[in-house]
Amino acid sequence: MHGDTIVQLDQSASSDFRPIKIETPRGSGHYAVSYPLSIPVGVTTTANASFRIVVDVEVEAGRIGLACATADLSSFVARELKAEAGARRKLYVPATHHGAALVIRNMNSAGQRSAAKVFGIDVRAVDTNEIAEESIRVSMSPHERVTYEIYPPPRLFAIVSWGQAGTHWLARALNDCPGVFCLHGQNFIWHLFGEAKYLDGLKYLQIVGIQGSGAKAAGDVHGISREAISDIRETFGDRFRSAVLVRDPLPRLRSELAYFKRTASVTTVNLDYLEGMLPEALRLLPTGAYPERLFVHATNMLNAVVEEIEVGPIFRMEDVTNDAGKLRALLAHVTAETVEPPTGWAEAAVRSEPTNRHNSEPPRPLVDWQLAVLKSVVRPKAVAIYRYLGYDMDWLLIKS
Repeated sequence: MHGDTIVQLDQSASSDFRPIKIETPRGSGHYAVSYPLSIPVGVTTTANASFRIVVDVEVEAGRIGLACATADLSSFVARELKAEAGARRKLYVPATHHGAALVIRNMNSAGQRSAAKVFGIDVRAVDTNEIAEESIRVSMSPHERVTYEIYPPPRLFAIVSWGQAGTHWLARALNDCPGVFCLHGQNFIWHLFGEAKYLDGLKYLQIVGIQGSGAKAAGDVHGISREAISDIRETFGDRFRSAVLVRDPLPRLRSELAYFKRTASVTTVNLDYLEGMLPEALRLLPTGAYPERLFVHATNMLNAVVEEIEVGPIFRMEDVTNDAGKLRALLAHVTAETVEPPTGWAEAAVRSEPTNRHNSEPPRPLVDWQLAVLKSVVRPKAVAIYRYLGYDMDWLLIKS
């Protein structure tokens, strides 16, 4: 016990570990209590199971931090977890065999005392699925938890793409495979037609999973942003897979511009960010009119591949829509090989017609100012990635 921490032991408990109520000292960062750890001999870890201190706790007020520390409490040996006031839950504090104590401290930014009740402490190897299930459980209301238990999600996946890469076709093809439930950006449809709040990432994928309960794998194409992937991975662990779908940059750019033209009467793209991010490109425009600025925006979208390489394996639209083997490889990846497609499924898919095609006009040559914008905006690293993926980038005349 540290400083003016207040500790109350629950004498009525019949378990081996008696619950302890803790009121931390005032002041953010101040230690409240430290528990000596008894490190089990022979605990082994794997790619899917890590060494953790499992703390059964309810934070009643404020905010606390929990960390594995050295014997003299001078430093933490692994990442500290922070817990806000809320329902009773299990926290899986990262630990190593060099740790000698569990430290709980006040992390209330207002400096006031925080209060928590500890119901149990265990040290063991913990599977990522256990951490995922607990994270999901505590994020839900009681009604949501019961529904989640009635309709448990299968394996989950997300295929990330900013569009114009055959995403609608791919979602349809995957959904045609028995054992797979796949949507195509339904969060946008719910928002537009149902006036629902726009959902991205974890919450949206949870709903997709519940809707796909009973399938072997459920997921989405083109409805989950690349920025949301890390949180989804942290929550679902190895029950989740992600991939990226790309396309030859020049036809994709033309398709994006055709889409903008098609929707110009009903929506306007916010291009305010261009002033701060790409002022040099704006100076290349003949008049600076909205359609010209929209070209700059569409060109900048080609740079997304630089961040997309961190999301997962990259699949080319030209491959998965024409090569049955490549389509089967994508299916195997996103489902972790839990779905065995029926004979002829992939072959039938690649013979099917394209869907949701935006650009039906013959391609027009790029004019000088458009080429100048492309040279100015497309990053050399993006050009290098596209070339590595097998795309001809010589038309851009940029040395990567």
